[in-house]
Amino acid sequence: MSKKNFYIFNNFIYWTNLGDRPFGHEQGLNRPCLVVRTTKESEICTIIPLTLERMNDKIPYHIDLSNGKSTALVEQIRTIDKRRIYDKLYINKKHATITEEDRAKINEQIHKLYTLKEIFKKDVDK
Repeated sequence: MSKKNFYIFNNFIYWTNLGDRPFGHEQGLNRPCLVVRTTKESEICTIIPLTLERMNDKIPYHIDLSNGKSTALVEQIRTIDKRRIYDKLYINKKHATITEEDRAKINEQIHKLYTLKEIFKKDVDK
């Protein structure tokens, strides 16, 4: 993987190599991904894989993006090495990003995914 001639920014979409051995329902290969967290000091970033076609399903962790072209698979959020990102995704000759409405929906689902639930204690105190 070679050095990029572009910067990686939060809330923008990039072509990403997620590896050639996905297991089960994991996303793999080359696909668009939304960068949700990056810093210039780190060699890693957190991404959400996107579908190549809009899913229009009722799964709460699947956010159909306002661009009408893809769905964010929020439950597949992961941290990757920045070298996996190899190009910007362009829509109408502009670097693809998300709307404020998309960002709010994605943040809501991330919060639901990563909030620790109350510990269930079945007959522990007896």
